[in-house]
Amino acid sequence: MTAPDTFQQFADAVTQAYPTLSPQQQVIAQYVLDHPDDFALGTAATVAEAAGVQPSALVRFANVMQFSGFSDLQRVFRNRLLERAGTYRQRIGAMNRPNAG
Repeated sequence: MTAPDTFQQFADAVTQAYPTLSPQQQVIAQYVLDHPDDFALGTAATVAEAAGVQPSALVRFANVMQFSGFSDLQRVFRNRLLERAGTYRQRIGAMNRPNAG
């Protein structure tokens, strides 16, 4: 298995791996899927505190999911935010254009 490139691929990989994860890794998996924006913007320390685990557990979770570390996994979540921001900008731009009619 290689590291997922997109948030959806990550969510699918977590769903598949979930039964084999340790209880602590299951807690982390649930937290990151429930709070993707917080995960994207937080530090390892703040995310770990919010999830109720140690920062080192986040690194181990990232490794289990085939990432080199926390920052590598966090990149998937940050890319998701950037993609969503583009979508919002497009919608606002469309609302500001005069109707052709």
